[in-house]
Amino acid sequence: MKRLIGIIVICMLNVFAFCQSDFPVLTGPYIGQQPPGITPEVFAPGVVSTKEYLENGCTWSADGKEFYFVRQSDQGGQLLCSRRLENGWTRPEELEHFKKFPGFEPFISVDGKTFFYTRFTPPDQKNQAPTINIWRMSKNGMELGEPEVCVPGMFNSVSRNGNLYVTDVPGHPDRICVYKYENGKYGAKEYPGGGINMPVPGAHPCIAPDESFIIFDSKRTADPGNADLYVCFKQKDGNWSEASSLGSTVNTKWNDICPSLSPDGQYLFFMSKADFYWVSTEIIAKLKAENLEKKRIP
Repeated sequence: MKRLIGIIVICMLNVFAFCQSDFPVLTGPYIGQQPPGITPEVFAPGVVSTKEYLENGCTWSADGKEFYFVRQSDQGGQLLCSRRLENGWTRPEELEHFKKFPGFEPFISVDGKTFFYTRFTPPDQKNQAPTINIWRMSKNGMELGEPEVCVPGMFNSVSRNGNLYVTDVPGHPDRICVYKYENGKYGAKEYPGGGINMPVPGAHPCIAPDESFIIFDSKRTADPGNADLYVCFKQKDGNWSEASSLGSTVNTKWNDICPSLSPDGQYLFFMSKADFYWVSTEIIAKLKAENLEKKRIP
């Protein structure tokens, strides 16, 4: 019996090695990548960020051992996952669950127990346009439950207390809204103040777990077709500050959009030039210090 188990284990390892034979051995956190400083760098070039495809919308599991993202081609998009095993990170692949329940723009809750993503709801009647909503499903390790509709909108981010920030697609133009989570359910849609939606609406919110800041993209430059990343900070009175640009090292002449945070809060991920970039959140801490300095009374 022991010999049989040993043979099975060896076979499994051989299968893993064969499947990974043309894939680099990547160990350590963040898919084995060297973390960046305050200058953004392409994330996992050739592994996650590719020249052939467009990558967009990513999230990490709470323990940092799973990375989910969307890869798009002319044939459509796939929600892929790379996992950290004892032998290293696996090649990104589409899970069977997402072949059955396709979607995009993933987000995993702070406690790691809920998987949120954007999905099109099939039309209920002939010639009726499909609606787009945030869906959620239970997550227990790699096991995912069946998705259920959560709230209208797309591209979500959830704080530790369950408040759900989304791009309000039915709005004209699209704006960032929040559904506050109370007594086990979501309340009515609200629009946060400060510089989040003013003077130009924001989109693709990334809320800090403690709601101390929110990062988003918005078209506020001289080029109306160019979206840049901004941050607003929660003030002592509970209101949001005016928006601060993440600066020229992050914002480029390209669209810099769809921000997300690593589970340890040390790195910011975003999309630019059809790839994922990441940068140290020290840039956020610096902007917060500058924001507080401006509020000081002489």
